[in-house]
Amino acid sequence: MGKIGQHVVRVMQAAGMRVVAFDPFFPAERASELKVELFADVDDVLKQADFLTFHTPLTDSTRNLLNAGRIAKMKKGARVVNCARGGIIDEAAMAEAVKSGHIAAAGFDVFSKEPMTEGPLFGVKDITLAPHLGASTEEAEERCGLQMAEQVIAYFDEGKIQNAVNVTFSPDASLRLYAELAASMGRIASYLV
Repeated sequence: MGKIGQHVVRVMQAAGMRVVAFDPFFPAERASELKVELFADVDDVLKQADFLTFHTPLTDSTRNLLNAGRIAKMKKGARVVNCARGGIIDEAAMAEAVKSGHIAAAGFDVFSKEPMTEGPLFGVKDITLAPHLGASTEEAEERCGLQMAEQVIAYFDEGKIQNAVNVTFSPDASLRLYAELAASMGRIASYLV
């Protein structure tokens, strides 16, 4: 339910969809404002979703988040889209679920191994594969680095947090010294490494 997830919510609601979500870090009050039904367990969302999208980083807790066991809990005929990170979905399990007809269709532009040149998703009818090119150019990488630097400067100069994910408030001014201390410690750690 970060920045991209919230955008998806608005688009789906505009299309007349009821939106359910799982995000253990998202405030219930904000979910209520967005008219999103927030569940405490991902399995509860899987049982209800006709269309399932992922908008989460790849971590130890999200790796293979959608595996064969969880796919079996999903509605027959559901559709799945992963444009977040490769590795969140067990690709072999998804390929089998689409082949069997349990999942109607799936779309991927991120893969467990990139660039993806072969794998269980290839050649499966009703699975759409696309390259994830958003930040693959030198120009995009450079621009991302510049934007990150501009955002850090804006925070320390003006106290502004730009493009934050899952942040719906500005930190108390009394925390500024702690943030500066953390930044200094980070610089020291980076020099040591």
